[in-house]
Amino acid sequence: MEINTLLNELFSSQEDWSVKTNEHSYIVVPNEPNKEEDTKEERA
Repeated sequence: MEINTLLNELFSSQEDWSVKTNEHSYIVVPNEPNKEEDTKEERA
């Protein structure tokens, strides 16, 4: 998946995100307006 590759590059340094992106790859898509709101709740 292209999304997986993008996330891998974007969050390569953040291991915590690497795990989250695996489960919520569809939510943590860079370019998605929901991304900011959803990720904020996930991180909090």
